[in-house]
Amino acid sequence: MKCCVIGHPIGHSLSPFIHSELFKISGRDSSYITLDIAPEELKEKTDFLKTFDCINVTIPHKRAIMEFTDVLDPTAKQIGAVNVIKNENGTLYGYNTDGYGFSKALEAENIALKGKVLLLGYGGVALAMAHQALQKGCSLTVGTNDLTSKRAIDFCQSFKNEYHCDINMELIEKIDSDFDLIVNATPVGMYPKCDDCILKDHQIARAKAVYDAVYNPVDTTLIKKAAALKVKALSGMSMLVWQAARAHDIWYGGQFSTEQINTICKKAEEKLK
Repeated sequence: MKCCVIGHPIGHSLSPFIHSELFKISGRDSSYITLDIAPEELKEKTDFLKTFDCINVTIPHKRAIMEFTDVLDPTAKQIGAVNVIKNENGTLYGYNTDGYGFSKALEAENIALKGKVLLLGYGGVALAMAHQALQKGCSLTVGTNDLTSKRAIDFCQSFKNEYHCDINMELIEKIDSDFDLIVNATPVGMYPKCDDCILKDHQIARAKAVYDAVYNPVDTTLIKKAAALKVKALSGMSMLVWQAARAHDIWYGGQFSTEQINTICKKAEEKLK
């Protein structure tokens, strides 16, 4: 199978390693490359992308690629972003596996997606996470640095319209409540700014669990602070691998056990180090 991941920039992506491991477990021959495509080049590269069987999509193309995808899976349409494409005889089918990866990562670590959830950020991955939380009946608070941000307001309003629920929007620096789960869906704390942390200690301490979508480094400052405060914490690596595993299910029916996923997570963490 001929596969690729597209993004910009894309040089340090773990996708080739993770997908190669998944193909290896499945006993399938494949080639997997990274393609650095600038946003203004995406349209002209569409025909070239049709030479690949399997395509992963990452920042900043998850929304833009929808325009050039022939058929959208209902989940991708609902979320408004595509991160997996299957090519069937020149027809590009778009899917979104982020929500699945998020839920499976929490489930594997016995972290319940319920009750009061604080979601920090409102980008592409936050869209998938918000859908998962609201479908589970969670009470959602969206943290932002700017209450007048049109993107943040539109993000919250779209969910209010779809789920007919109340979504609170709060300034991150003012947040002072108990939460069943705090989710960081921003790049704060990502390499190379590893010392940054989006929350203060007293805010982290009021959570039952913390999930950080950042996976480089694996142990972000947020994860370290949560652990020091005896708050259960999980990094983004498991979500990255679970959503990749779901892509293989879409592409050819690939199935993987929790043990196999955990093994790949550990290998990927070592590769990062």
